[in-house]
Amino acid sequence: MIKNALCIDVDDLVGSCQEAGLISMNEKQYHVDKETEYLLDSLEKLNIQATFFIPGFVTSHFPNLVQEISKRNHEIASHGTQHIYVKQFSPQEFAEDIKKSKNRLEDLSGKKIDIYKAPIWGIFSDTLWALDVLVEQGFRYDNTLMPKVLRPLGKSVHEPVYFENGLISIPPTHGTLGRFLIPLYGGFYNAYIPERLQFYFFSRMNQKGIPFNFYFHPFEFRSNHSLRERYQLNFRTGLYSHHAGRYESLLPRLSQKFKLTTLSQAYSEVWNKG
Repeated sequence: MIKNALCIDVDDLVGSCQEAGLISMNEKQYHVDKETEYLLDSLEKLNIQATFFIPGFVTSHFPNLVQEISKRNHEIASHGTQHIYVKQFSPQEFAEDIKKSKNRLEDLSGKKIDIYKAPIWGIFSDTLWALDVLVEQGFRYDNTLMPKVLRPLGKSVHEPVYFENGLISIPPTHGTLGRFLIPLYGGFYNAYIPERLQFYFFSRMNQKGIPFNFYFHPFEFRSNHSLRERYQLNFRTGLYSHHAGRYESLLPRLSQKFKLTTLSQAYSEVWNKG
């Protein structure tokens, strides 16, 4: 049975909205620690190991949570220090951001960190310099680049991409429907796509020997903020998180039909080549 990657972006809903400037910095109802602990217990019951992309907000506010994730033998990866687009950094600032993230995660987990995902999928055609910076700072694998970045480069949007600088990119999963690509990489996107359609595309990929990768945030599994509280924070925040809790019911069904594991396990052939 082919292995597929389950990824968790360990963002706090309130913390991320603060960094994006959507809500006041006075709001202190952070719940990512409780939400992630609940998710960790659920993954243990389902016998699933996942890759956790951990941002600077979590390493600063909840260092014990990083240690707990590592203790449970999940894969630790970097989600940067600041939850902003890469274009908001200069190359030097970006290098400092990811170096700080990598060092802090290695200190907390005791493990080598060489996998990265940019916040907000934020590496675009005008910030491809970031790929060289990632390699310079010791990263080997990326899970950021979207089709609008890869297609102009003549790269695959479905399978691992090897760059000349040594970086290996795992594109977020998309399904093909004629000439169109359908985002199937989880989070906000899959929450509103019929489950049977998702499973159809995933099955088709696996039949071709291609793993899929699928992500969500802890608050999308179970949120400690009520729907009303999320809309009270900010209308856009409420709308974005309207589906919170969706994945607590979907994940067991997904794991029954497909084998889910870490990025390094799902793409073990790529890792071995790397």
